[in-house]
Amino acid sequence: MNGKIALVTGSTSGIGLGIARRLAENGCCIVLSGLGDQQSSDKIVQEFESSYSVKVNFVPGDLRDPNSIRQLCEKVTELYPDGIDILLNNAGIQHVAPVDEYPVEKWDEMMAIHLTAPFYLIRHFLPYMKKKGMDMEDLT
Repeated sequence: MNGKIALVTGSTSGIGLGIARRLAENGCCIVLSGLGDQQSSDKIVQEFESSYSVKVNFVPGDLRDPNSIRQLCEKVTELYPDGIDILLNNAGIQHVAPVDEYPVEKWDEMMAIHLTAPFYLIRHFLPYMKKKGMDMEDLT
């Protein structure tokens, strides 16, 4: 994995941050993304740079918002014009309620983060990954 470029969504905390750390330990350059504030994000970037000796960037992204997703894609492509090697759609949220009481806004938010955002991200980055020689059988 040495030198591969990985974008991990939802990587400012929790499971996503753990995944990003593991990838960095294995030599991947990391693009962290999430809703974290700038101070917290800067601290995470500094930790990665000092602990793993890999290139690391933070690109904010609100995966509920198609414009924010577009900006995330554009910024990552600006940083890595040849594209990324690994896209890890990790971001997610949870809300529990009986169906008849479930807030429609929460449902829409969950669908945006869990389904729509990964679709847009895959759609944007997959052509670059194919061009870099990614084996499509790796996706099965």
